[in-house]
Amino acid sequence: MPQAPYVLIFAPPNDGHARIVYDEISRQKRCAPIFVELDRYPDAMQSRMRVGSGDLELVFEDGATRISAGDVRSFWWRRPSQPSPSAAISDPKVQRYVRKECRSVCDSFLSLLDCRKVNNPDAERPAENKPFQLAVARQVGLEVPETLITNDPEAARAFCTESSRVIYKQLTNFGQRLVDTRLVDDEVLDHLDLARLAPVIFQEFVEGRDHLRVNVIGERVFAARLYSDHPGAHVDWRLDPLVKIEDSRLDDGLEAKVLDFMRRLGLRFGAIDFRLRKDGSPVFLELNVSGQFLFVEDDTRQPLLDAFVEELTGE
Repeated sequence: MPQAPYVLIFAPPNDGHARIVYDEISRQKRCAPIFVELDRYPDAMQSRMRVGSGDLELVFEDGATRISAGDVRSFWWRRPSQPSPSAAISDPKVQRYVRKECRSVCDSFLSLLDCRKVNNPDAERPAENKPFQLAVARQVGLEVPETLITNDPEAARAFCTESSRVIYKQLTNFGQRLVDTRLVDDEVLDHLDLARLAPVIFQEFVEGRDHLRVNVIGERVFAARLYSDHPGAHVDWRLDPLVKIEDSRLDDGLEAKVLDFMRRLGLRFGAIDFRLRKDGSPVFLELNVSGQFLFVEDDTRQPLLDAFVEELTGE
């Protein structure tokens, strides 16, 4: 049984990013990291919450591992799984009921934990929404592209004629699969009627080659410049596995806006993507609340792993 204080990592143990952070916390021996797999609850994981005249008791037990709320230093809401009803329950209605009951206990446990939350799920839920991100970014003074989010084909068609080039992308992730950002072309215009089936993000294409990837860890801001000659990466740098990444920094005014943006969202960590116009001015594109960051450290030597571990293990 590892010794408290604990850092809870809500992710599967085979998540490569989470495993590196886990191993570094273990190496430093300031805290004991624990992977929490909520899909083991309630079959293989037990919970107890006792409220009354005594102290509030919050406990999860997974085999020999006993997690008491008072022993938790922090948690990382990385890629959490969901409670999974027992295989003995076959009725779909009962399965949904069990999931709701388990989710209620998990949500209460997380809300009542008096620890650092990277990030607080209650803050992450709205912050993951791209329309909300764009609105808050605009409020703090960041430049955002002209954007239309709609399932109205005629509105989409009118918007696409306003700019010389327009991109389209999804609002939410499609599992772990990469769905890249693409330019609207004649084929897309011919099929805009399909937009009525689900809302789509349409945005002016920001002319320029380079991007900024800004990792915010607590109150620390790390910026990296990304550029590529890959033919597809002029729209989405993720299409180039060999994208060039260099250490960069934000001017004081932009850094202040980025920190204000994160505070308003109530987040301790996030990876923000900007696209640089040809004149070098940054345009906010989106925030990933659980984005990858170690690939940036590999190329820039920025101390991202150390900063992240400090955020989780520091007093």
